Amino acid sequence: MFEESERLIFKILKRLAKLDLVLIGGHALSAFVPPRFSIDCDLVVRRKEVVAQIGNILAEEGFEKFREGETVPRGGEFVVYMKRVGSMRANFDILIGAVTDRLSGASFDANWIFEHSKVRRVWAKASPISVRIRTADPEILFIMKLLTARKQDIRDVFMLAQLELDWKYVKEYVLAAPRQIVREGIRKCRNLVTSREFKDGLQGVFGKIEIETFERSRRRLMSFLDEFALE
Repeated sequence: MFEESERLIFKILKRLAKLDLVLIGGHALSAFVPPRFSIDCDLVVRRKEVVAQIGNILAEEGFEKFREGETVPRGGEFVVYMKRVGSMRANFDILIGAVTDRLSGASFDANWIFEHSKVRRVWAKASPISVRIRTADPEILFIMKLLTARKQDIRDVFMLAQLELDWKYVKEYVLAAPRQIVREGIRKCRNLVTSREFKDGLQGVFGKIEIETFERSRRRLMSFLDEFALE
């Protein structure tokens, strides 16, 4: 059933690719690292007209509006569309004006995300299918996921750390973020990455990871986190 949900998501992404939006979240990651399982598709838009265009396409594919409202913390709005696919579901989360996280308090302006994005090819996990769509830069994905710091976000951060990121830019942005959000994100990231079960959990999502790749990511990420311990 996951494969069916994923195929549906990619079918729709192909229809959405020409609209004024940016793909973030788990599916965006596949432009840079091996794809992982995800039934949620996260899209950032700047204008409500684009929300209507997306909604029309989703309705044609059998999706229904599940919920909508203002984000917490304030600064943006969201609309969620959902469709049942057998025993599973597929979600499209449309984030308008900003991406915010209620638990961490982190907030990211949509214009910033658009400025740091370009058209890239993203890949499915269970099927040999792909689509070219505007996708956030890896540094932006790293920053957002480090500061929100849920368990899956931290796994994503770890995988992105193997890339040749612009670490200077990442550090400058993180240093300018609210101190408490930064401190908590780094604490959660360090604790999970150094835990015994981390590697098994990572491979459970991304599949087998070569030892060299794992160690390179670990070294780069821990070196980055150590810089903040000295601030």
